[in-house]
Amino acid sequence: MSDLAEVIIATGANQDHDVDFREAERRALANRDLLVAVGDYDEHCERARSAAAKVEYSMKWDRYTRQEAVERLAAENISPEDALRHVFGSLQRGSDL
Repeated sequence: MSDLAEVIIATGANQDHDVDFREAERRALANRDLLVAVGDYDEHCERARSAAAKVEYSMKWDRYTRQEAVERLAAENISPEDALRHVFGSLQRGSDL
């Protein structure tokens, strides 16, 4: 946000803001690589939320315990070796969002 604030020269009510658009464009292009990281993070967060929602659904409607719901989700999505570690990690991250 500081990058954005630094290219705004002046603001006023009911008038166009005075913005250094060349500098704004330069900074946007310089930060282009961050778009990949932001996209990866958004995808990760969506998977974490989805995993948490699927477990909650299974617990409510299928009457599974949390452990059973997690194991079921893991078995559907990833290899048995990584299943519990991955799903519990996703659930934790999903609840942190």
